[in-house]
Amino acid sequence: MTSPLALDSIEISNFRAFKHLQIDHLARVNLIVGKNNVGKSSLLEAVQLLVDHGSPRLIARILSERDEISQETTIRNRDVRSNEVNFEDLSDLNSGIQGLFYGRPNLKTLPELIIGSKASTNQHIAIKYTYFITQTDTEGRKRYEQLAPDDTDLVTDEAHVGLLISNDTNTRIVSLDKIATRYLSAPDASLFRYIPTQGLSRRSISQLWDSIQL
Repeated sequence: MTSPLALDSIEISNFRAFKHLQIDHLARVNLIVGKNNVGKSSLLEAVQLLVDHGSPRLIARILSERDEISQETTIRNRDVRSNEVNFEDLSDLNSGIQGLFYGRPNLKTLPELIIGSKASTNQHIAIKYTYFITQTDTEGRKRYEQLAPDDTDLVTDEAHVGLLISNDTNTRIVSLDKIATRYLSAPDASLFRYIPTQGLSRRSISQLWDSIQL
């Protein structure tokens, strides 16, 4: 008996090259063809993000593989005395984050990025750029509190920027500095791996293909 497909369709909004893309039927093996810069890699990145539920570690890896953020950025902004990272203007990080969204819009007008399976309402992720502040509850635990859109003009030194990541099980805020530090250097635990074939021999590509378990 053939096992059901992990992903039988995909719908993408406001991600990379796609204002909106809908593929109603995916098979166990899919061939994606197209000219350069039409979105082939972006489609594979979208599949990765959906399968990994919008993992911050995967977001950091995707940005790093495209040279949109780097370890050098982190090192350049690290305070030698405190060993903490201080992104004063966040220009490097913000530029990388903008690249995730269709048309690289202004930060204040970034739309919500949505990736999901058309056939399943329980398989989706949504990512939004957001401002937040850190609050401490009565038990001393720190938590992030999102600022409402109307409050963004009142952002102070106490406010931070991050990504609001929602999937079918939870919603959380991840700060941009954690994406560029903790998650950028974290071991890769992704269930999905995109392997660029540039520079690989036909023999290597054949071996990789043969190792795939369908």
